[in-house]
Amino acid sequence: MTDSRRWSALVAAVVLAVTGCARVDAAPGPAPAAPSASPAADMARLIVRDGDLVEASGTVLAAPGGPVRFCAPAPTTAIGGGPPVPDCSVGVPVLGVDLNRLAEAGRYEKTRFGRARLRGEWRSGTLRVTEQGPPVAATLEPAEPTPCRPPDGGWQRGPLGDTNRVFEYVESRHPDRFRRPWVTYPRGATRDETPMAGATEVLVIEVVRGDVDGARRDLAALYAGNLCVVGRAGAKSLADQRGLHEAVQPELTAIMEDAANGVYASGSEDTVSVEMLMLTPALHGRLTAISADGITAVPWLRPL
Repeated sequence: MTDSRRWSALVAAVVLAVTGCARVDAAPGPAPAAPSASPAADMARLIVRDGDLVEASGTVLAAPGGPVRFCAPAPTTAIGGGPPVPDCSVGVPVLGVDLNRLAEAGRYEKTRFGRARLRGEWRSGTLRVTEQGPPVAATLEPAEPTPCRPPDGGWQRGPLGDTNRVFEYVESRHPDRFRRPWVTYPRGATRDETPMAGATEVLVIEVVRGDVDGARRDLAALYAGNLCVVGRAGAKSLADQRGLHEAVQPELTAIMEDAANGVYASGSEDTVSVEMLMLTPALHGRLTAISADGITAVPWLRPL
């Protein structure tokens, strides 16, 4: 599980949390696996060049007076009063789509829309379809196991308790020593990253610098819930992550403000993830100039 998805799970857990008693663990298990490749190497493989075979799943929009468009899942701001058609502010022209084979098909006056997986040749700014099928849902990574053995008697059942003091200690007082806390579900009981009622939750805190046993004692005094404290020497701390974000954000913001670049979202953990329509050679050059290994490209339309 990536750190960003760990954080999403933690946010969901905190929203659903109720105060309760639990146990503190003091026996670390196996360390999480290290990433398999550098962001720079991964990014280079995602560049789309003229003539490449590409693929994506998304919304197809056919409106009168313009070409059929294939739309990226960019976030939109919903404003009432408009026509009930999908937004396609970020997308590409497409040729060869069979509108009669779209999934979740809809129509508003003379506009037709639906969803599909499209594969085809990227040529001169247009996707020329060679294969069409039903849209492919995003796959979730397998849940990461709790990196600590359970205490005697097992984990206390139920959600997180009051985490305010431990978060203040980790994120405000000692961001140079810790990574962002995350949550595991040792008994499962999760569906689509959303904790179900009564799920057992363990707060995992990784120590980057300093004595792990001492940190475990300090944190146990601040938090009564299920707690797993493990060492991650050499990993980036919260302070490191914030420093990277602050370093790249001004230039990245300038790229996002130019709609021609097709960049529609960003977030940061060990690297700054940048969500985009597609990674062109020009955009690749601009991103690597900002940071060779500090940015992870997340394009929608990808080469095969």
